[in-house]
Amino acid sequence: MSKNVIELRPLQYNAGLEKRYKREIGDLVNELIADTVRAVKGFLDTYNPKMPELVTMDESPYSINASLNAVRQKYDSKVASAGKKIALRMAADQLRASNLAIKESIRSINPEDAKDKDSKELILLLLALVADDAFSQKVDIAKAQKPLRYLSPTMREAVQASLFQNIQYMKNIAADYLTKVTQSVMQNIMKGDLGQLKKEVVDLSRKAFNRSQLIAADQTRKAYQALTMRNMAEVGLTKFKWVYTYRSAEPRPFHRDVLNGQIFDIANPPVIDPKTGERGFPSQLPQCKCIMQPVIMGKE
Repeated sequence: MSKNVIELRPLQYNAGLEKRYKREIGDLVNELIADTVRAVKGFLDTYNPKMPELVTMDESPYSINASLNAVRQKYDSKVASAGKKIALRMAADQLRASNLAIKESIRSINPEDAKDKDSKELILLLLALVADDAFSQKVDIAKAQKPLRYLSPTMREAVQASLFQNIQYMKNIAADYLTKVTQSVMQNIMKGDLGQLKKEVVDLSRKAFNRSQLIAADQTRKAYQALTMRNMAEVGLTKFKWVYTYRSAEPRPFHRDVLNGQIFDIANPPVIDPKTGERGFPSQLPQCKCIMQPVIMGKE
């Protein structure tokens, strides 16, 4: 017998939330860059490669290593406090966005069948508990109990994985950037000419900031996707239609010409990259702007 396909409202991604996370991560990375540039400038103001015999220990290459290590420690401390709170807010935003998207999708076929879920503020309180750190100890436990029923063990796993990945990426940006800046300083010292150092640091800083923006966008979408997968499963939606949105700056022909309009099971996702064989869902690959549309398969 043939099957009817009941199409629910597509799960629209909230680009505004992504922009906010990119801005917050960008502000954090800009502080890192400012401290790094200040350290390099201080070194250049005192180091004279033409008269190394007059250079003191405080003005030697050892001093820039110490200065950049201090920058790394300061940034890691910010990630552990402000960065973690930024990641928590992003997770709260994406959990609430996923809740709302699923609710509106169900209401598109049955207005009475979707209950409102809790506010962002209560979700944020619960996620702080999930994070299980010093920040979470300031949370009002009683207020966090209400949304607890919406966070199953699998949802907790998704949230914790998202938090861990985002914090690690924040740290990796600094580690990679400062390592490259240090290498640039040492290589220029060995050449005996620091004239190119400023230009190289500016270039490395630009790349570090751009990388932070790509990572923030990618991680926001992956968090939304992971939480939405679990939201769908928990309300009994097991299949989705791949929807190509034509919004990507770099279109993937395979998504547009092959996956678009096809129906898949969330337990058996399709190949999304024919070159690597990777399987997954809309928005999983970097810069992918595809979305999913829940469907219900029925018999005629």
